[in-house]
Amino acid sequence: TEMPMSADVAITKIEAARRQLDCAVRIFFAGEDYLAIHTLAHAAYSVLSDLHRERENDAINLALKSIDRQRMNSIANFLKHADRDAKAAMLDHNPDAPAMLMTAASLLYGLLLKRTTPEMAAIDLWTSAMYPAMFEGEHPIIAAVDDDELRLILNRLKDYSREERLLVGESLIDVFRNADAQPPSCTE
Repeated sequence: TEMPMSADVAITKIEAARRQLDCAVRIFFAGEDYLAIHTLAHAAYSVLSDLHRERENDAINLALKSIDRQRMNSIANFLKHADRDAKAAMLDHNPDAPAMLMTAASLLYGLLLKRTTPEMAAIDLWTSAMYPAMFEGEHPIIAAVDDDELRLILNRLKDYSREERLLVGESLIDVFRNADAQPPSCTE
């Protein structure tokens, strides 16, 4: 059956991107199919990048340079199109690759709205713990963690199995959802 359309609820581009990104983060930490995650994350990133394009910000541009955008776009195009390469196959793939794309989208969202969601705060923190070389010095979100046990877990995150790392990510969403304050944003 067809879903009814509602004229009462308008969905803006930024709202659509937020929903896609939050969903991508949740299913990433649930260990779901990373190709679907990449599709959602890339769609959100593309919208947010278009909305941000008018602005100039050295911090975000530096962080975004860490992402292999050409590779991310080639994966997205592989997943969307078959008109020129119907028999193509993706040979090099990594189930954690969407994390960088989701973090980039989260950075853009934070810049545009000056706030993030619990899912975005969780992927930002998780990615900064997994890929500390992406940032100069300690990432501002990790620096803001005042729970010694959580800071220890984050500092050892790379040593855990993939399943354990994803469970930490799911737990981070819960931590930020249950926090009284707005989740920290790496754009603050």
